[in-house]
Amino acid sequence: MSSGCILDEETRILQEYSCSTSLQSAAMLGLKEPVPDLLAQGQSLLDENEFKNNVVHIASFANQHEFLKSLPKDLLAEVKDSQNVNFETPILVAIKEYSKESIDFWLKNNANIRITDKNGNDAYSLAEITGQNWLLKKIERVSGEAPALR
Repeated sequence: MSSGCILDEETRILQEYSCSTSLQSAAMLGLKEPVPDLLAQGQSLLDENEFKNNVVHIASFANQHEFLKSLPKDLLAEVKDSQNVNFETPILVAIKEYSKESIDFWLKNNANIRITDKNGNDAYSLAEITGQNWLLKKIERVSGEAPALR
């Protein structure tokens, strides 16, 4: 296989959300117990893999909402709108993966739903594209307004 081959979608996603720290691995697996020790050892929610996915991107991808709930609120505030290499925030990752509980978590924690990914999609347009009608209604309620017609 040559190094220039095109990866199938599943392989690409697995690489994109690969874990390069113990804290990222805990996020992928939803392991809450080691988090305080890993943070005390100097690992950070902002530590990124090669695709700029940090701990909360990985947890959102894996729909590990209980893991997200266990993180310190002050640290969450620092990373809730962080963007990966595709300019996706954790809520955009969760929407793409149909991770309902993680989406709800980010909406409750005031994630910015207007930030756009590299294709210009914000949370509302991504919900439209993925056919998540329940989310369209929820975003309208959370934002207090219906998005402009596209």
